[in-house]
Amino acid sequence: MSVLGGPSLSRGAAEALDSELMTRLLAPQLGVRVVRATVLATAPGRRAVVAYDTAGPGGPGPRLIAKVYAEPGRAGRIHEVLGRLEALAIPAPRPVAHLPELGISVFTVAGGRTLDALDAAGRRAGVAAAAGWLARLHACRIELDRRLDLDRERTAVRTWAEQVAARHPAAATAAERLLARLEHGARTLRPSTTAPIHKDFHHQHCLVDRGRLVVIDLDEMRAGDPAVDVAHFAANLRLLELREGGRGGGPGALETAFLDAHVARTGSRPGAVHRWFHAYTCLKIAGQLVRGRGPVPVPVGGDLERQLALILGEGAHPT
Repeated sequence: MSVLGGPSLSRGAAEALDSELMTRLLAPQLGVRVVRATVLATAPGRRAVVAYDTAGPGGPGPRLIAKVYAEPGRAGRIHEVLGRLEALAIPAPRPVAHLPELGISVFTVAGGRTLDALDAAGRRAGVAAAAGWLARLHACRIELDRRLDLDRERTAVRTWAEQVAARHPAAATAAERLLARLEHGARTLRPSTTAPIHKDFHHQHCLVDRGRLVVIDLDEMRAGDPAVDVAHFAANLRLLELREGGRGGGPGALETAFLDAHVARTGSRPGAVHRWFHAYTCLKIAGQLVRGRGPVPVPVGGDLERQLALILGEGAHPT
């Protein structure tokens, strides 16, 4: 079995870790050699992430990221998306190479610090920049081969509620109540499917470097409703503030600053789609918490219980 996530990734994974082979494959694009390949993350049976340290004639070269996909078409999809964003000057990792036979996409490392690693002033500037980045993305014209599917999202929330109930029974009732609210709201919900959306937009996917914000992890991009990204980001900011001692019960200062900046940029105020996807994201976060996933640090013990109870409560709170 490959160290990068199982037999379905074995060929691309093995070759992604072969520095000499990757040097030959990447030299035409960059003219550098790969001196070290390091596994950063794996999602067994789906994808793996490898970092490359490189060297050129004059010294160290650019640091690169390779994503290896079990479904080879996903490598081409993300490579094309990054290329289109680059052409539109929307800050994201720069695509370097697509190796379709291996299911690999290679792009530059985005430098900077995540929003939660900044001081208070940096965070305020960062969430305003995030609102601007979203406004640009949602207004641009990019043809995408996937669309938001509300039926699929309804299946996802049921899965998350089941995961919470199975792994943390004390939170089962709260998860089931939130699920019932989501099921009821979905009957009349009509999200659009016309704008490009990130679909996994949160504070640890936003990197700030010398005042410039770059957004990473665009694997889930598709055509959808801008409110999905706005609500997802807002709910994760609420998680951040809960982690840092917030009592919950509504938006904190950072979430409010983000929403105000987004309204100022777009004139679009939160409506029914925002409220539904805010609750949806709270249940998604709960599912991540009980599985030890999501934005780090992953809580354990009493801290897990506190965060789980609070984020489920936030999902039930009118937004």
